Amino acid sequence: MRRYLFLIVPMLVLVACSSAEPVVDTAASSPIDDTSVESMLDDIAVSQDTAETVETAPEVVVEETTEDTVAETTVDTAQDVQLADARVSGHITNLSAGMSVPRGTTVYLHVFDETGDQNMLEAQTAIDGRFIFPDATIQPGNGYMATTMFQGGVFSSDMIRADADTESLDLTLEVYSASDDPTTIRITGVMAQITSVGDSLQVVERIQFVNDADTMYTNLHHGYSLRIDLPPGASVPHMDETSGLVVADDGNTLYDTEPVMPGEPHVVLIAYELPAGVEINRQFVYPFTGTYDLFIDGDALEVTEGDLSYVSDIPDGERTYASYSTTLSSAPSEALTFTVDAAAGSPFSQQNVAMAMMAIGASFLLIGGGMYARTSFFPARQAVSVTDRRAELIKTLAALDEQYEKGTITAKIHQSRRNALKAELAELIQSEGERD
Repeated sequence: MRRYLFLIVPMLVLVACSSAEPVVDTAASSPIDDTSVESMLDDIAVSQDTAETVETAPEVVVEETTEDTVAETTVDTAQDVQLADARVSGHITNLSAGMSVPRGTTVYLHVFDETGDQNMLEAQTAIDGRFIFPDATIQPGNGYMATTMFQGGVFSSDMIRADADTESLDLTLEVYSASDDPTTIRITGVMAQITSVGDSLQVVERIQFVNDADTMYTNLHHGYSLRIDLPPGASVPHMDETSGLVVADDGNTLYDTEPVMPGEPHVVLIAYELPAGVEINRQFVYPFTGTYDLFIDGDALEVTEGDLSYVSDIPDGERTYASYSTTLSSAPSEALTFTVDAAAGSPFSQQNVAMAMMAIGASFLLIGGGMYARTSFFPARQAVSVTDRRAELIKTLAALDEQYEKGTITAKIHQSRRNALKAELAELIQSEGERD
């Protein structure tokens, strides 16, 4: 055993020497006393605490700033800066509950001089619906109006005419979101005129719709809003390309391409032909709550049977029109029937054809994409203020330009209609200037 210990001890000493720290000159070193040892232990404890703190400290997350965030912030900041200096600016408000207007919606500024000529500028909305036209200048006598095309509808602000004291303009646009829910639509009245044309009946109907929702009614997928079914046996001899109506492939259904706005009457005027003496069966795809009024040439036609009641005769120059009426409160597709035939002793003739065509031509005037009654036997069109008519013309011009850009009307029709609308607009602006 001693021999083994004798061998082991030198080996342990050798190992200890090989792993020991380098020899330090004791003469140059401070002696290690108890105080130094305690200080070293305290330093070690502090170091351990610090290490634990570093290991358990929560990770600091730096949110990444994307290019889109920078761009949006830059755009809105630029809008804020420009808005403070802008002379022509405005704001879009969506009147449909819970709906907004997306950032980047295009707004057009129409500037009309006293002759009716216009200059148009373009801008995009900020995230809060604001828009500015930094390049617009204010000229006394000019009219300023903003328009936008939103979800298939054309909307416009009031026109503001600048004067010598006008330093800035704030234009307000109100829009509606689109809905294709047909249950919000009902018919509040129909006025019809029937004239004999050869051995046929020429029927013209003025149908008034109302939208009870707070959204604009249209069908963006199909490109139309209202559907109007014609009576069995009816035919559409001609459809004006600017009427806003489209004939279905079956030839017995019409579609209105204009959206139905809430809170205002929407009038559609249609014309079709029927054989004389047949029962006219009128079925509408929407509820009908109002009156159906019929006016016929009392010298040539008469209502022989049906749901209409005679009201009175209405003289109109060399003619006398007989009026018939009924009040309806019907569900969709409930039928209204009546029969119109030649009056006794008054056969149809070519003279009647010519007179009927003259009457049709004199009775209706195509204005702003729709037709309005002008004859005495149709109640006079409600008086429209110059401001409202001017706004209507500008909206129609914008819609006409959009139709041309989409290729739905030809260049010839576009130019012809545009010249007519522009001439009327110039006349209105000039008359306003004379009154001012």
